[in-house]
Amino acid sequence: MPDASTRNKVARRVPPDVWKQMLAPVRAEIIEVMRALGTASIKEVASVLSRVPASLYAHVDRLVALGVLVEQEPRRLPRHTERVFALAARDFVPDVGGSDATAIGEIATTTAVGITNSAVRTLRTAARARRLQVTGPNPNHGIIHEVVWLSHEELAELRIYLRRLKRLADSRKAPDGREPHLLIAMYMPIAGSARHREGAAEHNTTAISRNRSTHRTRRSRTSE
Repeated sequence: MPDASTRNKVARRVPPDVWKQMLAPVRAEIIEVMRALGTASIKEVASVLSRVPASLYAHVDRLVALGVLVEQEPRRLPRHTERVFALAARDFVPDVGGSDATAIGEIATTTAVGITNSAVRTLRTAARARRLQVTGPNPNHGIIHEVVWLSHEELAELRIYLRRLKRLADSRKAPDGREPHLLIAMYMPIAGSARHREGAAEHNTTAISRNRSTHRTRRSRTSE
């Protein structure tokens, strides 16, 4: 479980450039493991990720430089000391305050790309390890991809469900004999390209004009 240094801290807003660097797959994994372990050494993080500790040093140092991880007092061991780290906050979100629509779109897209890359990498690794189960009583992965039409009220209800899912995820950050799973949930509006919208608007204008012309012709014939 996270220790007192991180457990009660609220989400920290980070600049978009920092957020983008945090989304690199290995760094994102380190952050999530640190949320579970609290204060931990690189060796402990590497053990959870089934990685060689040497492969994480550069990523950990970068996260420290970004202010995401904070190096603690060295841990004293019988024959030496080891570096230990803790998260600077319990959670992180990109700071979009004051950003225009274009900047917000870039941040959202960068986030989605990072999340998608993480999902592909996780699925590929699980498949190679023959860990994916899709049949039987306990399938261990699932994907939902749907196009749905929602009212404002239904969209608000969806956000409630996602907040509940986030609370469930936050309460499951300690291993406690469980197996790790990657949980991803996204929703977004669908909009055509600018060219498509212009073409659709022109089509609608032409259709309306044609309907009005037909209506006037019918009225003229009726009056005769």
